[in-house]
Amino acid sequence: MPAWNKLKVRIPLPRLPKLPGWFKIPSLPGVDRRVPIGLRLKAWWRGDEIIVHARPDSTPAAAAVPAPISAAPIKSIGYRDPARPWETPKVILAQGLWGSECHLPGGVEYAAELIKPFGLNPAMTVVDLHAGLGGSARSMASQYGLWVNGYEYDDELAEAGKQLSQVHGLAKKAPVTKYNPDDFELQPGSCDCILAREVLYRVHEKSRFMKQIAVALKQGGQLLLTDFVLSDAKAAGHPAVKAWLEREKTPEVPWTLRDYQAALPAVKMDIRVAEDVTPAYRGMIISGWAGFTSAMAKSGDKPDVETGLGLAAEAERWTRLVAAIDAGDIRVYRIYALRQSGKLAADL
Repeated sequence: MPAWNKLKVRIPLPRLPKLPGWFKIPSLPGVDRRVPIGLRLKAWWRGDEIIVHARPDSTPAAAAVPAPISAAPIKSIGYRDPARPWETPKVILAQGLWGSECHLPGGVEYAAELIKPFGLNPAMTVVDLHAGLGGSARSMASQYGLWVNGYEYDDELAEAGKQLSQVHGLAKKAPVTKYNPDDFELQPGSCDCILAREVLYRVHEKSRFMKQIAVALKQGGQLLLTDFVLSDAKAAGHPAVKAWLEREKTPEVPWTLRDYQAALPAVKMDIRVAEDVTPAYRGMIISGWAGFTSAMAKSGDKPDVETGLGLAAEAERWTRLVAAIDAGDIRVYRIYALRQSGKLAADL
């Protein structure tokens, strides 16, 4: 058994074979088959470059037509394609798990279900506060003909989202911008709808974050947020939650549902729906990883230890979240709220 298979992770990574098509790693005729899969995956993960030189063919026909001495070597995977600079290992893995140009469980389809209450039309402006690769933002802009301003706290995802919007010709209608959730401001009364998926649990100044949302929404504007929520205040000290937050590399602690129920009305947001969607969300996590590992398990090739460890680290992050959910400490909630009339202090 390979050493990386001994890692204590609940989501199995049995083998990391030939990558399926959705990885979008360059495949050149006669090249990939000549490079061992372990070496290819290691190079891809580390961002190294593989140079493949032509091997002399023993057949008479091939010998009669020698390769030009000055011919450039053929590049296989592991190099940063100048035409697709956003495709880093993190970006590729996210899409492999959750779908093309997506970074969260459920992909574009689940995001489309979440925003149905918005009743979108071309006259509206939407803000997405965890836009990631921008797939959902571009989908809204294209389908409804409206403007979507995407914001993302992760440097790598934000840069990829920005470049993908440019590639799709939506750099103005669906831009993705890097921001700091603890220190941002939106123009007062500038948007009709705000989408905030799985971002608030990482924010230190949660009340300030909520206030900025309320300030930015027009009166009657709509908020749809999903977040990881503590089952009760004591759960913050439970081992499963601590282990999960340690892997998330955030010192912040999620709110309880009661915290939301107190904070939103305080900034004139009327909660219309507070739905526990934990079972469905957990199912999407498991489904994403099951599809990912199943696609890889079709080949008997095995990667080296370093490559296995890189993927296992991401698996552990999601495994710890599932463990906290299964322990009853973390729930996932969908909250839909409307901006009530009246001004806040920050509006003035």
